[in-house]
Amino acid sequence: MEEGRGGERLGPRHATSAIELDLEGLPLVLVRYRRVPTVEDFAAMERWCRTELYPRRVRFVAVSDLSAIGMVDRSVRKEGAAMAHRVEPFVIELEIASVLLVTNPLVRGILKAIRWLTPAIAPEHLVSDGPSAAEVAERLLRREGVELAPPTLDALERIRRTFGT
Repeated sequence: MEEGRGGERLGPRHATSAIELDLEGLPLVLVRYRRVPTVEDFAAMERWCRTELYPRRVRFVAVSDLSAIGMVDRSVRKEGAAMAHRVEPFVIELEIASVLLVTNPLVRGILKAIRWLTPAIAPEHLVSDGPSAAEVAERLLRREGVELAPPTLDALERIRRTFGT
């Protein structure tokens, strides 16, 4: 996939230099962070979700590969929290759960501790590799009664092969 600049639309996939959002396997949404996002990256992601994902009214599982993210500065954390607050009604209604792939065990522990103090809007599952992320996502979708068709099965395979690498 060619990389978009400034939040370009690339078919059912969207990308900035930091974030890729893939809706091809809906009800499975793939989010890959290539580096620490900026405020502009979060703005593009919110725009994509508001214009491409939420209007479809499909309940979904989001799988996010956070393995390439390092330390996030305060302004970016603040904007990420503000965006989460703005889209909270959609998340409550439509998101079945999030699967967060974090390869660093220390960062996974920190995220788990944060969630003890501040619960997530939708259920979150922390995993350490792509195969585990695909397994959890598939289980969540099946439990929701979703029949797994080829686009979703292909997305699960992409998670197994490429997430966390």
